[in-house]
Amino acid sequence: MKERSLHALFGRIVLLALPLSAQAACGGEASRGESGPSSGGTGPTGTGGAGGDEVTGGATTTGGTTTTGGTTTTGGVNCRVPGESDFSSCTMPRKGDLPRACATAPLDASKCMTLCGPVFAGTCQILGEDATTGLVTVQCPPTCVAGRRPAGFIEASVLGVGLGAHFARTAELEAASVLAFRGLRAELCAFGAPRKLLRALSRAARDEVRHTRATRSLARRFGARERLPRVAPTAPRSLEALATENVSEGCVRELYGAIVATFQSRAAQDLQVKAALGRIAREETRHAALSLALARWFEQRLEPAARARVNAAKRTAISALRREIAAQVELPGGGRAGLPDPARALKLFDSLESVWGAPRRASAIG
Repeated sequence: MKERSLHALFGRIVLLALPLSAQAACGGEASRGESGPSSGGTGPTGTGGAGGDEVTGGATTTGGTTTTGGTTTTGGVNCRVPGESDFSSCTMPRKGDLPRACATAPLDASKCMTLCGPVFAGTCQILGEDATTGLVTVQCPPTCVAGRRPAGFIEASVLGVGLGAHFARTAELEAASVLAFRGLRAELCAFGAPRKLLRALSRAARDEVRHTRATRSLARRFGARERLPRVAPTAPRSLEALATENVSEGCVRELYGAIVATFQSRAAQDLQVKAALGRIAREETRHAALSLALARWFEQRLEPAARARVNAAKRTAISALRREIAAQVELPGGGRAGLPDPARALKLFDSLESVWGAPRRASAIG
C-alpha cells in the first residue's frame, strides 16, 4: 500500500475511533451509539479480563482456579506458587490481573520485566486487589511503539509510568530508529538495493532525528530525562534475516505506531503534543509505506521456503503485538498526550489487519 493510501486509511480509522468531542473538533460526524472513553464503572481492570478457555500444560481453565502438577492457574494465569524462586513462571494476562502470589511486593525492575514482558521494561505498580477473586491489578507502562528497533537493541528499564517516562522511552526508541534505518541502508546497499529505496531509508533516518528531538523536548516538559539507546554490535545478516526484521519492526510495529501517532495528533489535549505528533504521524506513515515497499522487494528475491518463514514471522509479530496491547492498562493523564485507551488501541490495531492480509476481527472499526 502506498503512502497516500495509508494516510487515507488511517484518517478513516482514526475518525471512527476518536471520542465524540475529538470527532467534532475534527469536523467528523459522530456515529450513533458512540459513548466515548469510559470514565468509571469497571475500574482499572475493565471487563472480560480473565474469561475464556486457556490450556496450560495440558490443563484447561475456564475463568476459575485449577492446580495441575504444582502449577496454579487462576483466571487464565499460569503461576507456580509459592516461593520467590518460581516468580518467573508468572505471566501477565489481559487487563493486568494477577494472583497475589505473582505480584509480591516490592515490584522491582526485574519483577516488572517478568510480569509485563521486556517491551514493558521498567517500573510497574499494584493498583488494587479484588477481595472476591484474590486477583491484584498490576499497572505496566503502556505499549510504546515508535519506529524501528535496530538489531542488537538493548531494552532499557523505564523509571516511572507517567507521561514524562512515556515520552522518554519514545525518544529512546526514536533515536534507536535512526540507527536502524542507517544500518539497514548500509546492509541493503551491499545487496544491490535500488537507489530509490536507499534514498528513502536515508530520508527516514533524517526524519527520526527530528522525532528524537521533539520527543526529548516533550519528555523534559513532563519532568523526565531522556537517554541514549544502547545497541550491541551485530554481524552482517542474510537477506532473509533483513526481510524478517522488516516485517516485524516495519510492517507490523511501525505500521501500528504510525496509526497511534495519527490518533494522538487528533486526540491530544496538550497543544504542544498535538503539534509535535502531527508531523511525526505524517512521517511515520511514510516510513510504514516504505516498510511495505521493502517487503515487496524482499519477496521478489527470496526463495519460496524463505518467503514462507518471513510470512510466519509476520504472523508471530502480529500476535505478539496484539497480546502486548491487550495487556496494557490506561496511562494516568494519557488524554493530554492523546494516547488511546486500551479498548481503542485494540480497535486501531484490529483495523490494520486488512493491510496485513488477515481477516478482520469482530472488534474492528468500520
